[in-house]
Amino acid sequence: MTDEELAKLPRVRAKMTLMPYSYYKLSSHSGYGAGNQAPAYFELLWHCMQQGELAALPALYLSSVASRMREEGTWRSTASVIEGVRMAEALAAMHDGIRPTWRDLRDAATVLFGYGEYSVVAEALARTDIGTAIGSLPEGVSQTPVQDDLNRELKRLKLEKYKSLVAADLELDLRENRRVKSEESAYLDLNRSVFLHRLAALGIRFARKQGVRQSDATWAEHWVLQWSPEAEIETVESTLKGETIELAAAYVIHEELLACADIAAAAKLIRRSCECGLPQVMGQATSALQRLAVDAGSFEQIAQTVHELSVMLQYGSIRRVDTAALIPIMQQLFLRGALMLQEAAGCNDDAAAGMIEAIHLLNTAAQEHYEELDEQLWVEQLRRLAERDDRNAKLSGYAFSILLERNAAGEEECAKEVSRRLSPGIPADLGAGWFEGISMRNRYALLSRTYLWRQLDAYVGSLEAEPFKRSLVFLRRAFGSFEPREKAAIAEMMGDLWGVSAESAGVRLQQPLNEQEKESLDELNDFDFGDL
Repeated sequence: MTDEELAKLPRVRAKMTLMPYSYYKLSSHSGYGAGNQAPAYFELLWHCMQQGELAALPALYLSSVASRMREEGTWRSTASVIEGVRMAEALAAMHDGIRPTWRDLRDAATVLFGYGEYSVVAEALARTDIGTAIGSLPEGVSQTPVQDDLNRELKRLKLEKYKSLVAADLELDLRENRRVKSEESAYLDLNRSVFLHRLAALGIRFARKQGVRQSDATWAEHWVLQWSPEAEIETVESTLKGETIELAAAYVIHEELLACADIAAAAKLIRRSCECGLPQVMGQATSALQRLAVDAGSFEQIAQTVHELSVMLQYGSIRRVDTAALIPIMQQLFLRGALMLQEAAGCNDDAAAGMIEAIHLLNTAAQEHYEELDEQLWVEQLRRLAERDDRNAKLSGYAFSILLERNAAGEEECAKEVSRRLSPGIPADLGAGWFEGISMRNRYALLSRTYLWRQLDAYVGSLEAEPFKRSLVFLRRAFGSFEPREKAAIAEMMGDLWGVSAESAGVRLQQPLNEQEKESLDELNDFDFGDL
């Protein structure tokens, strides 16, 4: 290119800035090609040389490693440090060195502090060799647009005091504060939430969201704020994505949206864009979800998507976003999921775990949005699954437990189903698997139905020796998730059924096994369980 051609090119004014860099970013461990392996060690070496105390380097280095290990809860004595210095000097003498090298010091630390195991001292060595130091910029030095925007937002949202190395909790109430005059003050916590979600989308480790009580999940948020040197660098690096926090966050979510290939991921991006206060990106994500919903994937993906949309509809008004466009999509996916239930339930026990979670999500959505969703169709599909014998037994039991929870099945129907499922003519693995499914919801309601336990007692008592041994495996798996107090309640109930006091039944179950009982259990080791 000639000078004349260069002069004809359009010019744009650019702003150059400096950015602080950490020792980790400058080290070769971060992937920086020109970095060295131990910047903190060489800083210590430089200071010792400047002060003319190079002989003190081994003691300072190993003392620092021991101090790091103490911070982690691994104690090493002063005597170990002294012996480490002696070993490092001996290693240096073995290769005709005047002073211990960095490698000699690391080997001495591994032997004296880690007792030969590098994994014991690996973290302490990394912190001593690389360090956590970061540079700083004086006041008045030009910063990147994102840094300026971050500082403006912190000041506007009254979060400046949280820009500290000390972690601090922040409780947010996203509801409108009607006790203040200005609109900005009324929605201060909501605007704070949007800002913190944008930082999280950019990967700026300033705020960590914590869990809240389920009853407050729609309007309350709990954050832990802590500034760090790395957060400064991550803020500067976000300049590549946009000139402001809002634009950079929109760019990140948009890039993820372009790579989105399934409806569950698209629904999560709708939720993230809503939390970040990005209505335009939310509209793009909604369009992508509509496009992907035409060829919706598995039953589990549909259930996860319906759940995400359900959550959005629950707190959309609190975040002041219009969620009306999501209702038809949720209705379409819910209808498809309900009609797919029978086919999807024909799976093995390995896939049943994911199916149970998916059924739970759809059932929750049907209860919370009964006005928008066809709840009657869902209950009918659950009833069909509960009655079918050619589907996964655990899923059939789980579907029946939901019917009991909804009072869609009475005592007579329950007793009939229990007697049908738990009978000698039914294979032990199917019967016990069905009981495992029914025991996975609402244990207290389950314990209150004595007729169910009466049928289970009759079923176990009717089994022959071989079927009993097979059913024992599955029943033990079913009861394995019960808590001690629930097992105690079952013991009391069975005591009443057997005509003994609850205390006697509890004491009997807590007694150690006698020799005959131990021999019976030992016989199971030689039992052929076939394809279990």
